[in-house]
Amino acid sequence: MTGFPGLDEPSLAALMAAIAGPAPVDIRAPRGVAVCPGSGAGPVLAGNLTTLCHLIGTAYMPRTRGHLLLLEDRGEAPYRLDRMLSQLRLAGCLEGIAGLAFGSFDDCGQPDELARIVADHFTGRRFPVLTGLEVGHGKRNLTVPIGIMATLDADQGRLTFRQQRATGMGSGCRRPRADRHFLCMVWHYRAPNEL
Repeated sequence: MTGFPGLDEPSLAALMAAIAGPAPVDIRAPRGVAVCPGSGAGPVLAGNLTTLCHLIGTAYMPRTRGHLLLLEDRGEAPYRLDRMLSQLRLAGCLEGIAGLAFGSFDDCGQPDELARIVADHFTGRRFPVLTGLEVGHGKRNLTVPIGIMATLDADQGRLTFRQQRATGMGSGCRRPRADRHFLCMVWHYRAPNEL
């Protein structure tokens, strides 16, 4: 939460609604693009693309199968994003995912170049792919409850959570994990014995 003081009013309101609001979180992408149409459901796994790629092949790599994967990044050159998306695919991290969403990619090149890279990698996939969610490192950074069941509807440009809010760590969880209920945009530590 190092960027907390720089958040705009809608981001702060979204944080408060996710923590204590009466309704489930519903994130819309007003300028989003459905790269692959359709909808998918699963627990949300969200984080930074560069960090995720650094975890591939380690005991700390989160399981992605059956999840809605939400990626964001900042300050990476387009060719690096292209390489990292290739690495995710070649490592099998996209096999069996329920859907893929992209948050902000500030300072990562021109929007049309990023759109081409995403389209090159994901057009024709069997899972929904949506770009343009306002989550990540930007001034607008809406809260994403990680580990909670949600539906990604690429056609409608929205990520809708099924429960009212994060209610705890889940049964039997002793330490934060990437697949438990947490309200922040980081990959959580998992000890090797928790795999």
